[in-house]
This record gives sequence, C-alpha cells and structure tokens, in this order.
Amino acid sequence: MLTTYCPLLDEQAERLRNLYDMQHSLMSRDSSAPELRAVEYELIRAHKAMKRHRIRCPQCKLNDRFMTRSDMRLRPLPSEAPLLPIQVN
Repeated sequence: MLTTYCPLLDEQAERLRNLYDMQHSLMSRDSSAPELRAVEYELIRAHKAMKRHRIRCPQCKLNDRFMTRSDMRLRPLPSEAPLLPIQVN
C-alpha cells in the first residue's frame, strides 16, 4: 500500500484525536448539553477542514488516488449474504 506523509494532515488528525478525547471526557462527566454541543461543532469543523485539505493538497490527492480500490463491490456476493434478512422500518 502506497502512503505519502503529509505533515499538515497529521496535525489536523492530532487535533481531531484531541477533540474526540475531550468529547469522551465530557460525556463521562455528564457535562451540560451546551458544552457537548460546542465540542460536537468543533468536531464537525475539524472533519470538514480535513476533507478540504485532502481535496486541495497534491500529496493527499496522490495518496487518495492510489488508496481507492478498484475491486470494491457495492453488493456482497451470494456467499457473503447475511443469514438474516435486513429489516427496514
């Protein structure tokens, strides 16, 4: 598997990890809803920033192009079908 190292993406990933750690600590302390909403807002912003970075960065574009799998199937093979039918309500 080909991987390229992008330091900017690495910094954003570290920020995202810190935000998730903060969210889990707030949830474990039963924090108030406004605090949780603020962290959730920052998580969404971090995800969008990473997505924008991957679209614009030439290193990440190259990496994403090689990381896509051409043999991905949208539906499972009959031998991989689940035993129970999927219920949609």
